[in-house]
Amino acid sequence: MRKIFAGTLFAGIAATAVALGSSPAAATTFTVTNGGDSTGTTSNLTLTDVDTGARIMCHGTWSVDAPDGTGPGTDLFATTGLALSCTTALNLTASVSGTLGFFNASWPGNGFTTGTLTGTDLVVNIAGACTTRMRGELDNVTYDNSGALTIDTDATPKLTIPTGTGSGCLGLFLAGDWITAQATFTFSPAFQISSP
Repeated sequence: MRKIFAGTLFAGIAATAVALGSSPAAATTFTVTNGGDSTGTTSNLTLTDVDTGARIMCHGTWSVDAPDGTGPGTDLFATTGLALSCTTALNLTASVSGTLGFFNASWPGNGFTTGTLTGTDLVVNIAGACTTRMRGELDNVTYDNSGALTIDTDATPKLTIPTGTGSGCLGLFLAGDWITAQATFTFSPAFQISSP
């Protein structure tokens, strides 16, 4: 009788351990508050061609929609407009339009959130002589709840030029080249991202 009870007890403990071990961890959720339409301004966005060394320095605005709500962190805010006036290192005028894409949160901090911008698709016009596109994602992005968003250089760039016109855009930005981005945007009104 004692052997039967001991065996039954051991089996029950083992089953419980298996059940507990197989329980999935709770997924991280993120909450946006004070959201809605917001506009970020920058005076220092820089796009650099890793292969040729060419650079574009820009200032202007980035409009986003950050709806209130709670979810897994995907598409917390989305681009609704982008207007940047730029110059190249050769002092040529340029402009950047298109979209910086969607912000996806990956890690919550104390008053800030790190993540990525996916669906980035920039249209770059240089001196009216050529137009090229830069598509992909930016993986080193931090949003501070004060409204400051920082884009830092990716160690492994995932923004590339799939097509180009104007003889490789004056030899500055060539199809197949990889692009890094750096910038600080200040959003107003600021919205907040939190995670329990």
